[in-house]
Amino acid sequence: MFGKKVKMNNIEKEILKLINKLYPLDFIEMTPITNEMYQCLTAQGTYFVRITNYKTYEEQLEEVTYTNFLYQKGLEVPPIIPSLKANLVEKITLDKEVFAVLYKAAPGIHLPRNEWNSNVFKKLGQQIGKLHRASKNFESIEPVKHINDWYQNEEYNFLNYIPKEETTIREIASDVLTSIKELPKSTSNYGLIHEIYG
Repeated sequence: MFGKKVKMNNIEKEILKLINKLYPLDFIEMTPITNEMYQCLTAQGTYFVRITNYKTYEEQLEEVTYTNFLYQKGLEVPPIIPSLKANLVEKITLDKEVFAVLYKAAPGIHLPRNEWNSNVFKKLGQQIGKLHRASKNFESIEPVKHINDWYQNEEYNFLNYIPKEETTIREIASDVLTSIKELPKSTSNYGLIHEIYG
């Protein structure tokens, strides 16, 4: 992604200027990954900054507090980098108030689909199991107030994004969500990791 000269638009230049003031790193350039996530090249390495308001400040703070808890317990999640004010979530103003969260880039790649296999999914399941066990510890010391089940979050409200004329697809999506919601849940098989990441 980096290596060739990146042409940043005005909003990206503004974000770069703001995060250089907020964080203890020397940001050189940034590249959009999505409309809310940016890969950032710094003098100290690669980072990702999430700039969004799709969740409230309290929801984002609870989420990153949880993520940092997992990191501090030795699980393989990227650390959240606090701002110069020691905040995990920073409020910034662009055309509206949004929130910034800075992550250290995790090592690795997005595994190409043609490399998916039963061993990969077994390892993935083992990692999710580790995250689930650690999450139970978090929930016992930090009351969770703002993190909803994943299917209650707006970005997973599939029926808002599937055109009404696509009746068959809408029916299938609705049936899948209903089936998921009806699965038995207990603290041994369902927890915070499932609520956030489904």
